[in-house]
Amino acid sequence: MEETLALAPRWALLVDPAAARAVIERISKHELPRRTCRPLDGKSRQTGNAELAQFDAALDAAAEAEAAIDQELAEIEPAWSGA
Repeated sequence: MEETLALAPRWALLVDPAAARAVIERISKHELPRRTCRPLDGKSRQTGNAELAQFDAALDAAAEAEAAIDQELAEIEPAWSGA
């Protein structure tokens, strides 16, 4: 049975509660370290590298400039199309 559980696809445990309980019992026998991870509770995303932060700012500025140009072109195009 243990070999069957090791080879069974993980999604199959969703439809077979008995197999899921067997896996949980087998795993609970081990003394595994427990850790709760909450990645969204940490510091806000900050870059420690000034050069990298400058590069990110340049990319953001380029994206904003491109959006502004697209907006200007959208305003000009109706005049060119003869409308």
